[in-house]
Amino acid sequence: MPPVQWPLLICTNGRPIESIHNSDRATEYADLNMVHFFYAMRALNLSLLLLVSVTYYLAFFLNDYLFSFLAHTDHVNWIYLPSGIVLGYVLVLEEIGALGIFLASLIINFQLHPSESFGSDMVTSLISAGTPLIARQVCVYWFKIDENLTDLNFKKITESCIVF
Repeated sequence: MPPVQWPLLICTNGRPIESIHNSDRATEYADLNMVHFFYAMRALNLSLLLLVSVTYYLAFFLNDYLFSFLAHTDHVNWIYLPSGIVLGYVLVLEEIGALGIFLASLIINFQLHPSESFGSDMVTSLISAGTPLIARQVCVYWFKIDENLTDLNFKKITESCIVF
């Protein structure tokens, strides 16, 4: 029995190149497109990671500057605006958002507490990044939020804010 053949349409930059029937060229084009896709996704993930880290870092110090007069102790404020950023990034970007929060928290800890041990800074950063990720999974499970967040409404967002 001969192998099944189907037309394979290879596209590069959104334009069709040709229709090929199970040839080696089709495999080469497909492999090349997958490599380009892999590098594009990797660059996008790194860009998002950098965006999350920088945004959280800047929001932390902006919050410290704006609300230092309400501080309970150094860098512990009654009003903490970066928590909304954490909520948004972890809800939408999941692990990339949590990793960005972790990296920014690690840098903030190194900057604010240079004399503390590396282990203490790591634990603090892991807690800062891990708890929102766990809270997201709890919200998805308890409130039946779709993993892709397609069914979000005001009630579910409010419930998620309470969990966070």
